[in-house]
Amino acid sequence: MKKGTKLIDLQKQLSELEKDIEQTLANTNPTKKKNDQLLWAKLKTYKKLLFENKPQPKNTFENLDKNVENLTGWFWAIDNKYKLISANTAFINSLSQKVGKVLKKGDSIFPKDLENSVNDQWKKLYDRAFKGETFQIEIKSRFSKQKSEIYNYNFSPLRNENFEILGISIWGVDVTKHYELEQKLKDSESKLLAVLNNTPDIIARFDLDLKHLYVSNNIETATGIPAKNFLGKTNEELGMPEENVKSWNQILTEVINSGLKKSIEFNFESPTGKRYFHSILNPEFDKKNSVKSVLVYTRNITEIRKVEKSLIKSEEKHRSITNDILDSSKTGIVILDKNFKVVWINKAIEKFYGLKKKQIIGHDKRKLISQKIKHLFENSKEYEEKLLNAYQKNSYYEYYECKIVKGSNRKERWLEHWSQPIESGLYKGGRVEQYFDISERVNMKHELEEAKMVAEEANILKSAFLANTSHEIRTPLNSLLGFTELLNELNIYNEEASKYLNIIENSGNQLLGIVNDIIDISKIDANQLRINNDSLNPNRIMEDLYDTYNSYIRQKEKKSIQLKYIKNESFNQNIRTDALRLKQIMDNLLSNALKFTDSGTVEFGFETKQNQLHFFVKDTGPGISKKHMKNLFTRFARFHGKEGTGLGLCISKNLTEMLGGHMQVQSKENVGSEFRFYIPLVLA
Repeated sequence: MKKGTKLIDLQKQLSELEKDIEQTLANTNPTKKKNDQLLWAKLKTYKKLLFENKPQPKNTFENLDKNVENLTGWFWAIDNKYKLISANTAFINSLSQKVGKVLKKGDSIFPKDLENSVNDQWKKLYDRAFKGETFQIEIKSRFSKQKSEIYNYNFSPLRNENFEILGISIWGVDVTKHYELEQKLKDSESKLLAVLNNTPDIIARFDLDLKHLYVSNNIETATGIPAKNFLGKTNEELGMPEENVKSWNQILTEVINSGLKKSIEFNFESPTGKRYFHSILNPEFDKKNSVKSVLVYTRNITEIRKVEKSLIKSEEKHRSITNDILDSSKTGIVILDKNFKVVWINKAIEKFYGLKKKQIIGHDKRKLISQKIKHLFENSKEYEEKLLNAYQKNSYYEYYECKIVKGSNRKERWLEHWSQPIESGLYKGGRVEQYFDISERVNMKHELEEAKMVAEEANILKSAFLANTSHEIRTPLNSLLGFTELLNELNIYNEEASKYLNIIENSGNQLLGIVNDIIDISKIDANQLRINNDSLNPNRIMEDLYDTYNSYIRQKEKKSIQLKYIKNESFNQNIRTDALRLKQIMDNLLSNALKFTDSGTVEFGFETKQNQLHFFVKDTGPGISKKHMKNLFTRFARFHGKEGTGLGLCISKNLTEMLGGHMQVQSKENVGSEFRFYIPLVLA
């Protein structure tokens, strides 16, 4: 064979190889594609030099190694004895891991550790390339127990200056994600098609050449033509009536050129008779804001047109028959003449409006909606504006939801209102209007909302009841504690009786605290807790608290706990806030700190910063775990098995917010906790 002929054959093979490369790159994800293209270009340049009619450099395969090292995927080359002459690191690592030893140049590409069936499969592919064939193949392999991977392999022969095949090169790229994305796209398209094909409206999409890109399956019911027959064809190619083709081509062209939404009404002779349709055409835009296609929604209005024609043809002779037919419809129907006078209504309209025919027929609909029937609609102004606007523009008015309010002769109901022009017949220039009862759907939604409101109201009433009974609960309890204290002071019992009396007193105080907590949280829920604007000195409140809790520590004989009051020497002015609630918050925080701290210190006090008072209580107790921290301020939250209602912190946080501030906590297990709350500094 002459060198010229060999060169032509080689050029053909290179062209085929380039096509295979481009196809593989097309299946590569965009992030890696650019890098692969640059590396592949270097490889192709090297191959071109390799095949030129001149001696090859001695380090041919070394250059090959350098060019393919960073190539995405696996690359390897073998000689005609199936021995490795070049490979990138990715291939070496993968195959070495597979056979359990490190491969190097000169090793057989068929390790004995691999199954014979695998070696046989690859030998057949290698032999195809050794015969001079350049080809591409996809192979599904399982490299792990979790899933299989799909690789795209390109096989190419390597030739010397005499065009003799010295070896072959193979490049494998993982295209698994490409197939997974493709499958997800197919699944999404299937779901979308399922929705589109089950909607009552006919949906179609046209390209810029007026050809069908998509039609929903229900078009066959309307036209007798299967949906698949529409794809890729224009209406003219489908053999549609010339009149329809002309009007559709015109309006599609208008939408494409103007980018505006339009509508059209047409009829079509189907195997079951003439059918009437109303279509809305919506332009679809690309990223450059140019129209790329037109999406069309078509509704079968044959029944409406039949009703209109029946009315027109039998206005005089068959009025009673027509009335019986339309009166039996659950859809309310109103017919207007060209002057907007009501010429006919069915019984459903009487039922909806709660009015008799004689109260409506003969009246101007425009005056009716602004005067006589205005009170029937909940949003009468909005309804009037939308309807009068449609009358003025002689346009379609569809899908408007309006509410009829309850009256002496009518039920509350929700209606979907349609109004459209009459274009032919006795009442040409007038309008036909329909009211669809959608009450069941809307009421179901409202009932769910009302049930939620009733539950919330019941909760508020419960809280209000508890708050209102505070006097009745506290009075006998205070009497019990008062007389117990009095008896204790009289010292008329022996030592054992005094002990029991102390137990009664402590239990009464504990019960009073529980009742107070329940009543406070109930008042907060019912929004009945009032905040006073007292004048007070915070230092005095802190001092009173110190005296109270120091006495408490001595009484409980908690000798291992030291109470520290950090006095603010730089601030000694009166402020305005609720004295009772401020003391209550500090009481809750101090009692908690002393309850949970077995030894160490409990510090408290306040600071002034940026027009705020910062109150703090710090202890060396067991601290609070991260698990419990998120529920710290919820109701009935109790930790470390200590007694109490679990309402103190919840109440304190709410009271802080009612005083115009907020509360924070920092805690570390086995170290302690620090509670801080901040309220506005308002001088008295």
